[in-house]
Amino acid sequence: MEQFQDDDELIRALSGNRKQMNQALSCILKQSNWRNVVSININKYKMHSSIRDEVFYEGLTVLTLNVRKNRFKGESQLKSYFEGICKNILRNRLKKKTSDAKILVTMAPENIIQNETINQQEKEESDRQIAIKQTLNIMIDKLDEKCKKVLAYLLLDYSTREIAECLKMKRQSIKNRSMKCRTKLRNMAKDNPS
Repeated sequence: MEQFQDDDELIRALSGNRKQMNQALSCILKQSNWRNVVSININKYKMHSSIRDEVFYEGLTVLTLNVRKNRFKGESQLKSYFEGICKNILRNRLKKKTSDAKILVTMAPENIIQNETINQQEKEESDRQIAIKQTLNIMIDKLDEKCKKVLAYLLLDYSTREIAECLKMKRQSIKNRSMKCRTKLRNMAKDNPS
């Protein structure tokens, strides 16, 4: 790891004060192999790649909570533990899809017709949400790395002061960059209405 020599140091940082935890999360965010763990398992379970970031951040949240609550006992490497968390998230999503399918199979025909209309509306809304996410991902990919970092922290609900501390920048610079990045996204959205 860039800042941390081993898992023990990373665990201490995740368990530490907010600044230490932010440094640990920043370190993880910088390393693509943590995201690759999620991508590999999404492919393994034959799920859509658009959920990668959602599963990644959900997995990071669970990992951080588990480490902070001493649920991680060090029986494996931290990245392996994180992979297990992500696998559980993906399995739970698959179970929900399967149970939804079982309910549909056991329903009476008149209920199926009524639910097909609702399901069609839900599918259209879901397709619209997926299209929005894909468009947003494409737009975010066009941003420079500095913008991506700032937006990632904003997405995790960090204040500008906390982001400035994490990125070792001035608070005003973070405000300016945040405004600049959001303006870029708005302009891209105007050019590509979905």
